[in-house]
Amino acid sequence: MMAKMPIDPRLSRMLVGGAHFGVLQETLIIDRAFTWVLHRQCTDDD
Repeated sequence: MMAKMPIDPRLSRMLVGGAHFGVLQETLIIDRAFTWVLHRQCTDDD
């Protein structure tokens, strides 16, 4: 299932775990925040 997700493997693992434990909505919110932080780190000009 994780191999089909076009995102960072750490974040896909978090989503799979969230679905397993019944907290997918909360996990999606956290995932979006981490994705934003990772994107900012990759595009930072400093």
